[in-house]
Amino acid sequence: MAAFALGTAPALIGLGWLGQLAPAAWRGRLARVAPAMLLVNAGMAAWFAWRALAA
Repeated sequence: MAAFALGTAPALIGLGWLGQLAPAAWRGRLARVAPAMLLVNAGMAAWFAWRALAA
């Protein structure tokens, strides 16, 4: 779990900083795309978990 946190936390922090620095015009476009990106990410995580449990 610690390795997972060390691997993902820097990326999430970087994305958070980038989001704060992004121009206001980008935020509107990203707000429309973000839900689809989150659903794709959740689907991929579920697929990876399913494969790991099935193996």
